Amino acid sequence: MSRELTPEEQTYAAKFAKALKSERRKRSLNQEQLGALITRSRATVARYESGKHLPPTDFASALDECLKTNELFASLLPHNDREQQDRLTKYVEIEQNHAEQLKQWQPQVVPALVQTPEYAREVIAASLPPKPTPEIERLVQGRLERQQLFSREKPIPAHFVLDEGAARRLVGGPEVMAGQWSYLREQAENPYITIQVLPHSQGAHAALMGAYTLLETRTQGPALYLETMVTGSVFTDIEHVTAARQRMDSLMARSLSPAETIRFFDKLTAESR
Repeated sequence: MSRELTPEEQTYAAKFAKALKSERRKRSLNQEQLGALITRSRATVARYESGKHLPPTDFASALDECLKTNELFASLLPHNDREQQDRLTKYVEIEQNHAEQLKQWQPQVVPALVQTPEYAREVIAASLPPKPTPEIERLVQGRLERQQLFSREKPIPAHFVLDEGAARRLVGGPEVMAGQWSYLREQAENPYITIQVLPHSQGAHAALMGAYTLLETRTQGPALYLETMVTGSVFTDIEHVTAARQRMDSLMARSLSPAETIRFFDKLTAESR
């Protein structure tokens, strides 16, 4: 007899079922045909399409492999949230306790280390599955505590390259963004923080594949952190780190200068009034 799902697990099961049914119908497959493709029975497919049962990881992996869904189904299982949080915790430990320098490229949102509380709250609240309010507030507080990196007696130098689209995205609406632009301008004048915006006019560039962070550490040497919807990983091998450095150098060279970036934030603030 199956155990009763927790409310959180019920949310995962329902979203998994919806995605499973959608992807199956896209391919004009019935439950029996899909089951045959992934070597499962029709009853098994029907069970997880009902939204009343949480599938095992091997079922999700079989779907992703067979349907070429780029880890979609793996990302819909709750254990991935825990695993991703564990990996993020490992990265944050390096960032907070071992880093001597940080460089980050962010094409989607304002970097976490220079977000206002209001902006951070909107970003976290938009995640799926939805998080309860106490969890959102806990995560916002954790993000703000990470920002104390720049108020220590010996702050580390940080260089953020932000895509224009991320800078302009109205997260939380005009009021939240006005506060965020003002805060970015303020942080850009911190001698330990450099911020550049990569304008849309630059077109295609070498880091279109997504965000990443480069760290120089005392104990582990250079490190590269990559985060996706499913997981996050820290790399220390010279090949990955060198390629990331080259991309970062290219992004910095094509972006607005720090002074031009401050004027860019001033312009966004003026336009929002």
